[in-house]
Amino acid sequence: MTHSHGHSHSHGDRQDGLRAAFLLNLGFTLLEIAGGLWTNSIAILADAVHDSGDCLSLGIAWYLQRVSRRESNARFTDGYQRFDIFGALITGVVLMLGIAFILWKAIPRVFSPEEVYSPGMMGLAVVGIAVTHGRPPSGCGGPQGVTL
Repeated sequence: MTHSHGHSHSHGDRQDGLRAAFLLNLGFTLLEIAGGLWTNSIAILADAVHDSGDCLSLGIAWYLQRVSRRESNARFTDGYQRFDIFGALITGVVLMLGIAFILWKAIPRVFSPEEVYSPGMMGLAVVGIAVTHGRPPSGCGGPQGVTL
């Protein structure tokens, strides 16, 4: 007996969406790192650290999406579905290191503020809004309900 849910069970679209989100976020993260250094802005660098955690999460999710399809074997008798726990651990450690880096850079600035290049910060903010609230290019097949 066949049935229909009105939607596809294809996982290729999800992988394409994760890939598009990862690449878009990675590109913007690299731009933010360069822009944060150029504008001398801890706020921009802090957002770049945050975005690098997002990139890591998306990259791990993209990779583990493919790994989790593997069949169980003698070593992994329950299959590969639980690999996402390792991804969460790695992401958490990277974010903690990022927090330590930002604190290391920010605390001295509380006592000795430095001037930042405001026009550059505004430009990066506009690009950030476009990237954060944009949609994937046509044909990327992003997951439904996910804002890239």
